[in-house]
Parts: sequence; C-alpha cells; structure tokens
Amino acid sequence: MITNSSKVIKRSYSFKYGTARIAYDVWQTGPDVDPEAILFLGAGQVGLLAQWVAEHCPPGTLVVQGMPHWLVSDVDVITFAYTYIEKVISKLVPVHNLSKVNVLAESQAAAATTFVFANTRFRALLKDFVLIQPLGLNPAAYSKASNPLTIFARRTAQNLKSQLPQFMFESRLRHNARQLSRIVNFRNPILRAHYESGLKSDLSPDLLTLHHTGHRIAVIIGTKDALFPPNEIAETLQKNGLAVPLFQLPAVPHSPLATRYGIWLLDTAFESLKMTNR
Repeated sequence: MITNSSKVIKRSYSFKYGTARIAYDVWQTGPDVDPEAILFLGAGQVGLLAQWVAEHCPPGTLVVQGMPHWLVSDVDVITFAYTYIEKVISKLVPVHNLSKVNVLAESQAAAATTFVFANTRFRALLKDFVLIQPLGLNPAAYSKASNPLTIFARRTAQNLKSQLPQFMFESRLRHNARQLSRIVNFRNPILRAHYESGLKSDLSPDLLTLHHTGHRIAVIIGTKDALFPPNEIAETLQKNGLAVPLFQLPAVPHSPLATRYGIWLLDTAFESLKMTNR
C-alpha cells in the first residue's frame, strides 16, 4: 500500500514471523531521487512520529519505522530484532534497486542494525554508517545489573528533567510520550523482558568489524543524554580501539528525532555523512 503526503511517500509492507504478521511502514523522501540513505528509527517511533522525521530528511532517504516488538511474544527480543532489520532490507533492495547506501540507526535500532550489516550479505550494501544516540555502546551500565530496567527508569526520569522545558512548547514531544504509554506497558512481563535483553546489547564487536573493513563511522549524541551518556560511549569506543568521530551536541537530552532537539541530532547526522564523503 502506498500513501502520499505533500513531502513524502509511505509504503506499507509486512512479513510473517512465526504465527504473527508483522506490518511496518517505510517513508521515502524525494520520490524522484534514487535513495542514498536508510534511517532506522528507535522503538515506538511509528506513525506520525516517523512521518515527521521523514519530512525533515533530505531527498533520497528511506525512513524505516521503529521495530514493532510489542507484536511478538518472544521473551528474548534479539532474534526478532535481527529478523526485522533483515526483512526490511531484503524488501527495500529490490523495490528501490539499491546497490550502495549510507545507513543511519537511532537509539534502540542501533544494535540490531549494526549486527545485520556487519555479519550478513548486506555488508556489501553499506557505504557509511552513522549511529544517533545509540543503545549498545554503554553495555557495562546495564549488563551487570540484576534489574537493568531499574537503571533505565532512573535514567529516563533524569532525562525527562532536561526535557521538561520542551513539554510546554513541543506538541511532538507530548505526542511521543502519549504514544509510548499506549504501546509500551512495563507491567507486561514480555515487554519488560524485551527491554531488559535490549539494554544489555553490546554492538562494539560488530562496529569494530565494520571499522576494520573500511566503513566510515560516526556517532551523534547529546551531552545531556541520560540513557546512553556520551562519557560512557566515549569510554567504550576507546576501550575497543574504535577511533571514530563522536559528535556531542551541547545541552541536548535523549530526544525523539521529530522534536527540536531531535532535529538537531538528525541534521548533525546527515552533515557527518557529507563530511565523510568529501
């Protein structure tokens, strides 16, 4: 199914996962321009949130909605995360006749996207790689905890303090909060397990594989990101010998990409691609 808006085209796809039918949407910017980049959004970034992000992306971008993990009953969501990314790419390659593309992965999409491009046939498709406020580069903060969700909840509250001034003026930030509350219920033990397994992700080995095979990599983060703080990410990069650019945006918390702070993160991510292509 194809839906047109004034700035983007949305295509709807699905695939079978066990007994579940997984539906997802992809927005294309500049329909007359061959796609040069794919942006994978984080958890809960679906519907209008994904469309708003797409409307801000440059022509030639494919924006993939966040993984709908709430549609599956797997306790360990990692296998589904890998499958989701692979199924999406497998669909986009023939539809858009893709040969080489830049890839951007945001927040909870970062670990699975990195794994798929580092360890499957899709590595040959990858040009440059940008991670935006990524999960998976501060695993020590979550993996050693008996209950990583407790840490995540505390950090989410801390991050919210940095976002509070926005809530008065940012309808998109309020929309994001309402949407997440509808689709993510932490009283559901399966959804709790999804987040716990995801928070323990370590994408460093896969990122190192991409780095060693000559792919240009950049990481974009806000200095006030309480979920995945830049000092923890910098420490992980250094520990693993990943000499990649780490762009830190002053006073920016972890933010949906459709919001004012998120657009700054997004713009910086696309600017970093221009820098690597000089």
